[in-house]
Amino acid sequence: MSHTHQLTERICSLRAKNNLTTRKMGELLGVSATTIVKWESGQTHPKRSNVLKICKVFQCSPSWLVYGLSDGSEVTDITNPVSYTHLRA
Repeated sequence: MSHTHQLTERICSLRAKNNLTTRKMGELLGVSATTIVKWESGQTHPKRSNVLKICKVFQCSPSWLVYGLSDGSEVTDITNPVSYTHLRA
């Protein structure tokens, strides 16, 4: 299975696990519902900046989202956000 196919499946999975419509997910990410549909169908792929937005909103790593590599950060339930306030520069 290609990384592209896996990426589309993970985007679909994130949306489904959080009970989001394509419209609501688009609003969270600052893109249109049509864009979400295209990502999920594999017609287009998210730009790097959108991959980072997806990861921030759904609290997952880019390596998990794009390649399926587990680094322990594939938290996908946005109803229980993780706090990063203890991490200060």
